[in-house]
Amino acid sequence: APLAAAEMERRVRDLSAVGEAAATLAGRHDCMVVEGVGGIMVPVTAERSGADMAAKFGAPVLVVARAGLGTINHSLLTVEYARSRGLEVAGVLLNSSTDSAAGLAGETNASVIARLSGLPVLGPLGDYAGVSTETGELGELPAVLAELDGIDKLLADHLGG
Repeated sequence: APLAAAEMERRVRDLSAVGEAAATLAGRHDCMVVEGVGGIMVPVTAERSGADMAAKFGAPVLVVARAGLGTINHSLLTVEYARSRGLEVAGVLLNSSTDSAAGLAGETNASVIARLSGLPVLGPLGDYAGVSTETGELGELPAVLAELDGIDKLLADHLGG
């Protein structure tokens, strides 16, 4: 959690540097993905949350949720909170390990979330070779994401093309 880490290091987080870096990157690329640091309500500073950062960037929110048991509640609460803060929610992406997508919950969550939220639900994604959070390597993930059923419409709807 960014706030807890900053407090442990006795540092004050300067979000202006984050905003400047994001603006520079957005100027260089057609599309930019900003990871949500653990969730929409996670405090980034004592005054700002993930929702505040999403509002600052002005981009649609893609809720990433686990595929298994409990995700209907978690996903719908996140969607409703984002909407209550005036954020545009583009959709929900279910992420899973093989075990979490198994069973009745894994088989039905996507359709239930889509019906109750009115949003497209993509996935579930599994584990993919070559992905490393330590090195930033994406491995085969970009190709898998490009092939997700519904990703083309989601991008067209929210990126204008």
